[in-house]
Amino acid sequence: DDIHMLSLPASHISGPILFNQTIVMGIATSILGAFNPRKWLENVEKNRVTILHFVPPMANALIQLNQFVKYDLSSLKAVALMGAYSTPGLVKELGEKLRLRRCCQGYGLTETSPLLTLESPDSNAPLGNIGKPMPGKEVKIVDEDGDEVPVGKVGEIVTRGAHVMKGYHNDPEATQEIIKDGWLHTGDLARRDEEGYIYIVGRTQDRINVGGLMVYVSEVEDVLHHHPKIKEVAVVSAPDPKRGERIRAVVALKEGMEATDKEIIDYCREKMADYKVPKEVEFRESLPKTKTGKIARGELAKTNS
Repeated sequence: DDIHMLSLPASHISGPILFNQTIVMGIATSILGAFNPRKWLENVEKNRVTILHFVPPMANALIQLNQFVKYDLSSLKAVALMGAYSTPGLVKELGEKLRLRRCCQGYGLTETSPLLTLESPDSNAPLGNIGKPMPGKEVKIVDEDGDEVPVGKVGEIVTRGAHVMKGYHNDPEATQEIIKDGWLHTGDLARRDEEGYIYIVGRTQDRINVGGLMVYVSEVEDVLHHHPKIKEVAVVSAPDPKRGERIRAVVALKEGMEATDKEIIDYCREKMADYKVPKEVEFRESLPKTKTGKIARGELAKTNS
């Protein structure tokens, strides 16, 4: 029989929904409580957990701890990463560490109840996709005029159906901004491949305009996540008197590692176009997190204003 582990707090939309779902399905649930990577591993081993989902920063913390071989994790059948963008490298490494065929990804918002798309554990699609729309949920990728974009082109994810919220409590203006002609605009940028799999590119506000050239922060973060010395990274915009905006990387190094900003910048320059390369690097011991374990980009952005 399956055992589900609730890794996220009950205040996160996925927490109570998944918990209720397991009750309906008759699946036992082990509640982790406050996240700690060692406690997570212990709980999987002790309770023979088979299925679970959590957010990418939690996965990164497990990888940094790197104590997988000390625990019996053979009960695991499926692990899903949700709640924030996951780089293909993170998805691949976590799957290898947990000795799974692959980790799958899903996507949704509180406003969509929440799940919109989900990747099957049996998928052979390229890593980094968030799956296909769930049954009964209409999902499109559109341009700024609301027209559906061709396969491979980037646009905003929009959705409509019974799963979409009625609106924000006592805030009709905010509701009108996000729901237009019955379609909820997620603010997430993505592309769809020929097989129908969707790939997140970033947020509409996670684009940096460098002298008229648009840079998606996920592009830069994907490169930096592969740097052998970097534990965590977030790319944000900084004001630039000549080009309007410039790219700034905030990084936390792995324990015992040292690096210079020149080393990080040179690494990026070898792997991407010059206008996408960070012009400055800030080193921190760790990056600020929200209560659900996501990187608090808002706090990092405030340091630039």
